[in-house]
Amino acid sequence: MNRNAILVLIVPFVLGSAAVRAQSELGSPAVERATTERAFSVDYGKLVDAAFPTYTNESLQKRLDAIRAKYPGGRDSVRVWKLADFEDALALPRSRDAARQSRVSLPEREYGVDQARGRVFLFEKTAAAVPITPGRLQEIKPLIMAKHRLTLKRIGIADDEIFYQRSDVAVGQSTTGPSQAERRTTPQVVHGLQTYVLRAIEGIQIEGSSARLLSTDPQRIDLLDVRWAPFSLPAQTLAPALREREELKAAVAAKVRQLAGGAAASLKMAVVMLRVTADGQSHYVPALRIGLRTENEGEGALFYEPLWKEFSAAPDGSDLPSGGELK
Repeated sequence: MNRNAILVLIVPFVLGSAAVRAQSELGSPAVERATTERAFSVDYGKLVDAAFPTYTNESLQKRLDAIRAKYPGGRDSVRVWKLADFEDALALPRSRDAARQSRVSLPEREYGVDQARGRVFLFEKTAAAVPITPGRLQEIKPLIMAKHRLTLKRIGIADDEIFYQRSDVAVGQSTTGPSQAERRTTPQVVHGLQTYVLRAIEGIQIEGSSARLLSTDPQRIDLLDVRWAPFSLPAQTLAPALREREELKAAVAAKVRQLAGGAAASLKMAVVMLRVTADGQSHYVPALRIGLRTENEGEGALFYEPLWKEFSAAPDGSDLPSGGELK
């Protein structure tokens, strides 16, 4: 990752959640919701100062050293990278020739494993045809939550890697009509109970690593999408030095100025581990994630600044929030 290169992703601005802003030294300082959280300004330098995480290079280096010492060979807690193991974990009928397959597509479901990308998934195609009322879903919510927790354990998701976990009722609605004047919004439809999980290593969030499960019945998983790639730091004898905070602030302010184009903006930041490709292998490196939102736009920009002074690598976009689109 060239130190002067900044990766930019244009994505819906979702950094306002408590989990993602990580109210600790690794995230933007907590602010009063009624005042500065939604504040916009054209003073980009001041915005960067206010949103910059409060970590010191010494405290961050201690975290990184602890990770390298605890996981010298990396960490891969997922136990279902073989299709047969995945089928057993989810109590699926064993497919033919499972030892040589990585993906199965049937009339009723589709599922697969991909260790290179760090993903396992399942989609029950008939689930949408099973209606459920909000009242019924609330009754069985504890049972579904227990099913989701058990499924995560069977897959191999370690408790100490869970950064954030939440279960909510998933609803949807659509707008129909041939013209703007004739458009009608349909009533909300309950899709099930969804559990969403984010990942961290020793308190540092792993960017793009998450698990999502959806069910309408405590005996069944209707949708599962787990992105939990094997974790490792680059194999280096000496850890690269961290960039100075003031240098980072100047680089971020310059990029914000370029992206905002003079418009009033707001910022959220967090230190994350970003997956990159170096020498043909994927590793994780520390980076600063910056979420930018302009006052008059519904979408924002998400970009990254490398935290190591010298590290040459190409970003691996397969698990980034945009689905891998780098701009």
